[in-house]
Parts: sequence; C-alpha cells; structure tokens
Amino acid sequence: MGREISFNSALATLGEYLLRRVPAAYVRTAVAGLERRGLLPSGRLGAGVGPDGEALSAAIPQRWAVNRPLYEKRGGTLDFDDLLAGFVKDSETNRSDMARFYAFCLMFDQITKEGIAGDVAELGVYRGHTATLLAGFARRSNRRAWLLDTFEGFRDDDFVGVDAAQRVQFTDTSLEAVRAFVGEENTTYVKGFFPETAVHLPADGRYCLVHVDCDLHKPIAAALDYFYPRMTPGGFLVIHDYASLWWPGAEQAVDEFFADKPESVVPMPDISGSVVVRKAKHGP
Repeated sequence: MGREISFNSALATLGEYLLRRVPAAYVRTAVAGLERRGLLPSGRLGAGVGPDGEALSAAIPQRWAVNRPLYEKRGGTLDFDDLLAGFVKDSETNRSDMARFYAFCLMFDQITKEGIAGDVAELGVYRGHTATLLAGFARRSNRRAWLLDTFEGFRDDDFVGVDAAQRVQFTDTSLEAVRAFVGEENTTYVKGFFPETAVHLPADGRYCLVHVDCDLHKPIAAALDYFYPRMTPGGFLVIHDYASLWWPGAEQAVDEFFADKPESVVPMPDISGSVVVRKAKHGP
C-alpha cells in the first residue's frame, strides 16, 4: 500500500519545488489569484476560512470606521480612501494584504500624534504600491518621500552568500511607470544601486519612517547601516519579507544588524512577514 500524504504535506512539497524553480513573486501572485477564484481552498494556505467553514476577514480598524467622527474630532487627517486606492490598484496580492495597509496607516497616525519629525523613504519600490502610501502621507504632512530603486530588478552583484542561488526578478517595472503612478509632489526618485545612490540623499537627512523591501541580504544590510543612525527617535523602520521564508537573506541581515542594538523587531501579520522596529527614544 502506498504511503498516504496529507494535503498540507503535499502543499509544502509543491511549495519547495516551486521555490527552487520559479521566482517567488510569481508564485505568491499565482497563489493569491487561485485562492481568490476559489480554485485553491484559501483556508489551506491562509486564514481565509474558520474551523466551521465561515469566511474570515480583516475589518477596518475602528478609528477609521465606527469611530471616524471621533477620529476627525481629535484631529485625524488620514485620507483613508485615497491611500487605499493606490495600494490595491491592479494588485491581487495587495487586495489580500490589508493587514499591511492598516499597519502603515496606524504608523502614519502615530507619527502625527507624537510629532515625530523627518522625511519618509523606501528602498525597493518595484511598481510603487507602497510608495503611494508614503508619498500620500508626505504630501499631507509636509514631508518629502525619497523613493530609491534600480527600477530594473535585482543586480547580479547581490547574489552572494545566502542569496547565491537567487536570480534576477522584478524587472517588469520602470522609473517612468512608477512616476506616472505615484506622482511628483513632495516626492524624489533616486534610480540606481544602493548604497551608491545614497549620495543623492540629503547629507543631514532624518527619517520618521523607512520601508526596506529589497529582499536580499546585501542591499538590506546596506540599508540598515545607512538609515538606522538617521532615524528620528521614535521613528519606524519596516523591513519586508523578514518572516516570509521566501527570502532567507532578509531575515539574516536583520538578525545580524539588531543583535547588538537596544531595539528588537516586532513581527507584523502581513502576507510577507514584515517586521517593524521603532528607534529608541533614549539610549545608544
């Protein structure tokens, strides 16, 4: 008699096979599309259904829903609908990753509440969906959004160490397309390879929120080296893909960097396993 294999074990085996042969971004997009069309049971690959088969969802946080009048009375200015439109536009993945959207919006509100100074920045813009959030916040709060990317995908020089087996991905974008999507107001685009492009950032720059989404160990380590000392106390440093298990270089770079820092990473429940770090207000 043949050995029985559970559904979850079969999915795990399939996932390992695909990870070795197909770019991770394509696999994630395909899975999200299949789940949305009911061709894969979302409860098997995510929290789509509960134990009794009931549909689960991430409701809008109360401050922007039932408590919206109180939020506005207290001075809340977040343009929730406008930010959401850019985040989910033409993106199956982002439509199923509302936890990520809510997390950024809560960070924006907290920065405003505490009066944390500084600009916002993103290293790893790809097509600009998260950049629309940062640029929108920058425009409303009179800051500047610095958006850095090759706008051409990975470079071979970054495929070293734990990332040696990776290959070029995310080439289906361009600076022109992202500019048209995100806009120009309060926004500066920096094209090229980091950290070489850091020379185009202000020498005395300070940041209240930085989003690092470049997947590989080498550029993530360079981003942490550069931006961490420039974070305003209380500022938010968000690193994408830390706990996704798609990108081991992301986890390694973060763990190595914060091993001797006073701050610790806090996991986020978004699809790609981001973590957030708040720069200590006191201490080293």
